Amino acid sequence: MRWLLSLVLAVSCQAQATLTARSWLITDTDLQVQSGQNYYELRSMASLTKVLTVMVAIDDGHADADLVELAMVRSSNAAADELCRRHSQGYRGCIRAMNEKAMRLDAWNTYVSDATGLSAMNRTTARDMARIILAASRYPAIVNASHKISVTKRRHVYKNTNPLVGMYDITVSKTGWTLRAGGCIAVLAGERIVVLLGSRDTRTRVRELEYLLVRAEGVEPSKLGF
Repeated sequence: MRWLLSLVLAVSCQAQATLTARSWLITDTDLQVQSGQNYYELRSMASLTKVLTVMVAIDDGHADADLVELAMVRSSNAAADELCRRHSQGYRGCIRAMNEKAMRLDAWNTYVSDATGLSAMNRTTARDMARIILAASRYPAIVNASHKISVTKRRHVYKNTNPLVGMYDITVSKTGWTLRAGGCIAVLAGERIVVLLGSRDTRTRVRELEYLLVRAEGVEPSKLGF
């Protein structure tokens, strides 16, 4: 096991010197930490919020399939807002349910005040987000949407905001970006959960996710040139 520990430490040290993400984490599907940095640090979560929005909408039984796909694939703010407005307890009830959902998942440091992630008050940690992503993997509609490279709605084609979908074994995927949050991305890929918060921009979040996937798994990079 000493060689494995040495490998994990080597990946962690090299990643810290390479990544722009302020907080990042790799866990297995038992949520055991493999490597990371500042993963208990509170940070704005941007559109990673929408994972909670969609789960709560599905739990409530009022989740329109098109809205779910647009929220997860396109990261549509309008779709997330509409999912919350259709909640049986109204928009405020939806937000309350999202916060209660986070607490039930032991994501105690996660708090949201809107459904989209545009609010600067929405916050999480990489550790909490790993728990949320793992929970999302139990929702077939979320997994199905996460697999889509693009979706077509009313003759418009919307590409997945994570261009690595379809190139890696990704089960759940969600991206986010605001000026305050920076580039955010969280995935369940194979047997690992990878979360990055506060990357420099929308391109670096993808490049850094792929860096962690390639380094930890020893697979060939996609050579997309992000």
